Amino acid sequence: MPSPLDHSTPQMPGSGPRRRARMATLLLTTTLIGPFAFADRPTFAASHKASDDSTPPSSGPGKRPTAAPASADQAKKDVSAPHVAKPEAILVTATAAAADRTAIQQKRVLAGITDSLSAEDLRSSTTSSIADSLGKIPGVGAIVNQTTGQGQYVTIRGLAGTYNNFMLNGAKVASTNSESRDVSLNLLQPYGMSGVTVSKTQTPDMMGDAIAGSIDFKTPTAFDFKKPQMLRVYSAAGYNDSAMSQDQSSFGGQIQVDGARRFLNDRLGVYLSGYYVVDHTLGQEIENDGAYRPYHEAPDSTSAIDFNSLQLPGIDLAYRRTRQARVGGSFAVDYHEDIWSAYLHGQYARLQVTGNLDTTEYNNTGNYYNAAGIWDPTKFLFGREFQVEDDNQYLANLQGGGKLDKDRFHLTFNASVSRGQDSTPNEYSVEYDKTFDEGISWSHIDPRFPTVTASPFANAVQYNPALLPLDGASLERSATTNTIVSTNLDIKYDVNDIIKYFKGGFQFRNSTRSYYDHLLWQGDFSGTSLDGLNLAQSGLIDRTVNQILSNRYYYGAIYSRDAVINAIRTAMQATPGAGTSAASLYGNDTNTTERVFSGYLMTDIELGRLSLIGGLRYERRNTESTFFNVDGDTLAPASSYKGYGVFLPSITANLPVTRNLLLRGAIWTGYSAPEYAYLSGSQTVTRNPGTGNIIAISQGNPNLKAARALNFDLSGDYYMDANSMISVAGYYKQIRNFIFTNGDYVPATNEVGSIDITQPENGKKARLYGIEFSASRTLLGLIPHASPLYFLDGFGVSGNVTFQRSSANSGQSWRTKDTPLVYAPNLLYNMSLNYRKYGVDARLSLSYRGKYLESLRSNQLDKWVQHNRNLSLHVGYNITRNIQVAFDGNNLLNDWAYFTTRGEAIQYQKDYIEFGRTFLWHLDYAL
Repeated sequence: MPSPLDHSTPQMPGSGPRRRARMATLLLTTTLIGPFAFADRPTFAASHKASDDSTPPSSGPGKRPTAAPASADQAKKDVSAPHVAKPEAILVTATAAAADRTAIQQKRVLAGITDSLSAEDLRSSTTSSIADSLGKIPGVGAIVNQTTGQGQYVTIRGLAGTYNNFMLNGAKVASTNSESRDVSLNLLQPYGMSGVTVSKTQTPDMMGDAIAGSIDFKTPTAFDFKKPQMLRVYSAAGYNDSAMSQDQSSFGGQIQVDGARRFLNDRLGVYLSGYYVVDHTLGQEIENDGAYRPYHEAPDSTSAIDFNSLQLPGIDLAYRRTRQARVGGSFAVDYHEDIWSAYLHGQYARLQVTGNLDTTEYNNTGNYYNAAGIWDPTKFLFGREFQVEDDNQYLANLQGGGKLDKDRFHLTFNASVSRGQDSTPNEYSVEYDKTFDEGISWSHIDPRFPTVTASPFANAVQYNPALLPLDGASLERSATTNTIVSTNLDIKYDVNDIIKYFKGGFQFRNSTRSYYDHLLWQGDFSGTSLDGLNLAQSGLIDRTVNQILSNRYYYGAIYSRDAVINAIRTAMQATPGAGTSAASLYGNDTNTTERVFSGYLMTDIELGRLSLIGGLRYERRNTESTFFNVDGDTLAPASSYKGYGVFLPSITANLPVTRNLLLRGAIWTGYSAPEYAYLSGSQTVTRNPGTGNIIAISQGNPNLKAARALNFDLSGDYYMDANSMISVAGYYKQIRNFIFTNGDYVPATNEVGSIDITQPENGKKARLYGIEFSASRTLLGLIPHASPLYFLDGFGVSGNVTFQRSSANSGQSWRTKDTPLVYAPNLLYNMSLNYRKYGVDARLSLSYRGKYLESLRSNQLDKWVQHNRNLSLHVGYNITRNIQVAFDGNNLLNDWAYFTTRGEAIQYQKDYIEFGRTFLWHLDYAL
């Protein structure tokens, strides 16, 4: 496997992981040892002060803002104070040291085990994907969107989005993934956030449907800034070098304006923001076409096979041209009085992806085996396909509420609505192909780039589109819409004794979800001017691309998007409704309503320095779905219902051993509801074409159980000063009835008589355990001017590394051993070298995410995602107090974005995609 510093030449399987682990440990050790070299130095330089756009610390939610620390010494006193469980407001400044202080202070004051990113961390990120930014947090990994090459989803400690809670300002965010409960993060703009907090342990006052943790995105308010009025403008322009090298659209740019003002003697605050972002990318991809097959034919899909004799049927080459445009903004109106406060916050984001996917197929087809069951293909297919990959998403949120503080009594009320949609408005596709009477073979000395061995004729087919007749064309349309309405009431009473407080509350959440996938037309070009013409004659070719993937492959003809759309529209007029039926139009329609009722009681007991926060939460979840059962072209409306309740006890301990050392621990429970689609009882019947007898049934499973987890967490944090800390955290999770998520499940096929019935089932049990190390050290102001080491003043280092293991028993009798949990890598790390001084803000960062299992496949030939890494650079300079210029370079080593294999080893490639490097130049203004 390629090393984390160079993947141009694959290594022998097994050598890469150990080398990467040793390197990560070495880098982290260097990071950990470095802080003690200057541990006895003053915390801050006397002249280092927060900038004017910083957030003053407050005394808690709903309180009037207080002044920011008057000096660096005061800031040091603040960060060294004994731990309290009461959270403070996020501190946002334009200076790097203050940004570090924000993340460290945020981690210190919260009761559980948390990590965070400040507004400055997000603004200085080299990517416009907030999922990629979250990958900088210990134990958090990004899942790449294969269309754009950017992170779209995230995992916490290897558990996918279904196992996590996603919130915006504390309110549940709508999920628009058609296959899971995951939340698409490519709608959220990093510049529009005031911070992100990842909670890896849960307390009773947090929503219980989380096994890995919760992510809460915070948007700004007018009270987040030092000055009573603020105006900022962020702008950037750049390009993607992969698209530029192919003479495709490569421009990327963004503009964001936000402003805030406080009125009525700082009682009323108004914040407004708006942004527009556009970028172009080009993805160059190679994928195996058809699953690898053993040299000797396997009798069925469950039998063990010889993994050393697998044969590749063929490949697909893909050429993805994509334009992304994001537009959105937020507002916040907040009113504060001495004992009460109220707010109304709103956010809106829209993403429009214009995608053009050309695919070339070059693979064996038909019967791969001779009469003796030996690999001996005798036919191959060559074809060129085009597909419109447009994707429209939006997310709108509205939140309102308030707080009353009267002596020891505190009441908080919140109500919110979140609505999102993800749709493919018009998915046009067309394919020209032909089958030829000879076989071809493929070798893969470099597993990423298989090479063909073929006759001169078979090799020449790719250069001649005149050989390819029309195979067919189609138009589909799909959409997933989710609306969540929630309200909650929390009551807290301060005792201020051994028992610090009692707290309780109620929450109601109603979620409605609709999904459809309609085949609107499927046919040929009969009755049009293209009837009977081959690809060369069709006029659908836009241009010829000679070389892709660093000149390793000839690609050939790519289609004209407009010509394909016009051709299909004309054909639809000539043969309206071709190839459709009631089943193809409406058979996938599903509507689901889910209601969650919850209540909790908790208390905080203080025994000297030790704080114990414990309690019990109860959640009742009712899920009802309506759908169609499909039998051929016959549709029958049906419904299903699932209801259950869960008790979720937890206890969290916080112990400040010294002023600098803080220990935390938690024993808590959580659960994860099955995917909407799995709970639906929708049934599809397959019949024998000759006899009409039922031979197979595919259906959902309303009786799926929620995954349940018992979690153990322990951490130790050592705070050296306001800018520096070392943290170690360990975790262990026992999961019952686990569910393979994000579109992959435990597929159980049972034979009832002569009928195969396939449906999702719960796995048996799983476990996940690991350890996280993180450290941060900033030397700014710590080295005397007369010291020979003064040249290091301004430098800083930070990093984190996560080692973890997982195992899951799927319950499938034919699987010979347990598998890892899906999306759970064994290794993640981030390393960063920083320099901040004289108005310069520079950061060189390396992020690494190890390989993980993506989905279970037949014959245990599972799909694995190989490691991913990203070297990025951010350099900013403050020209004046109000103007900053910056440069961002992302994926500087030109690594792959997505590389999957059949099986854990690198030997058998499944999919490989490159998106190239991205460069952006920024010009920012703040008043």
